[in-house]
Amino acid sequence: MKLMVLVFSLLFLSCQTAGAQSCGATTTITSPMIFTGVDVLGGGAVDTTGTLSIHCTGIVGLMQVCPSFDAGTAGANGSTSRQLQRVGGTEKINFQLYQDAARTVPWGSLIDTSLGTTPAIPITLVIFIGGTADVPVYARLFPNQQTAPPGTYTSTLATNLKFGAVSALTGCNSPLLTQSQSGPSLVVQTDFPKSCLLSVQNNVNFGTAQLLTANINAQGTLSVQCTNTTPYDIALGIGNGAGATVTARKMTGPGGAQIGYQIFRDGGRTLNWGQTVPSDTLGATGTGLVSLTPVYGRVPPQTTPGIGTYTDTLLVTLTY
Repeated sequence: MKLMVLVFSLLFLSCQTAGAQSCGATTTITSPMIFTGVDVLGGGAVDTTGTLSIHCTGIVGLMQVCPSFDAGTAGANGSTSRQLQRVGGTEKINFQLYQDAARTVPWGSLIDTSLGTTPAIPITLVIFIGGTADVPVYARLFPNQQTAPPGTYTSTLATNLKFGAVSALTGCNSPLLTQSQSGPSLVVQTDFPKSCLLSVQNNVNFGTAQLLTANINAQGTLSVQCTNTTPYDIALGIGNGAGATVTARKMTGPGGAQIGYQIFRDGGRTLNWGQTVPSDTLGATGTGLVSLTPVYGRVPPQTTPGIGTYTDTLLVTLTY
């Protein structure tokens, strides 16, 4: 009797396949990206920068990743800009994402090519570790958007990663990029604060007179700029003349001599301009643009004082 023993050799081969490639699950991005220090009325551009950290696993070697951002929940203005929408409103402001620090190359989408191009990112994969690339994302809030009302503006952009194993960078339209995954959402936002600017465009100058036997009228101008939809009131103080009131102001000249005068809110000179909000002040609502506001002055008939120069200074207060 013979006994035959057979020995089976078992071989298990572990390998990574193209189907095991992944770039989406562990990819992160700075979110929200916030434009801070916005000077709405100044109208300047505001820049910010975030980081897209792409982590991939898969076949050891070179991976090419093309990350896309869509138009966002607030939409886009073609290839010119993406947009942010005011929370609780329909108003929109313009911003853009860029591939370069000079902010000349928009960061677009492979799905919507009207938004611009996407960069090709090389990532070298190491066995059991994978590979990571930290890519800066540059953003700019466009200048000259003064007519946007105050509020919080925001948009949420979807991210998509198209990728594949390559031997060298082949461009984002390469057929070698066979896989696609969703990445993290990107929230972009900013706050437009209420603000106003006030300056004196022209002082009230009554000129030269010999006798104060009739009304002498003159007009000055205030320059006012308040954010759109922002209500405001302008008050004028009593002035420096001894014994003056808001309805009977006093210019003072040589030896303390005085000339009485009045300031009005209307061209007919019937509405006195005082300092009690809102009863005798000038109220209006900002548009974001500069408004030239007339100041109507009158010297009524009175006893003519001695020869000289008579002046007064009024404090202008803007409340909003």
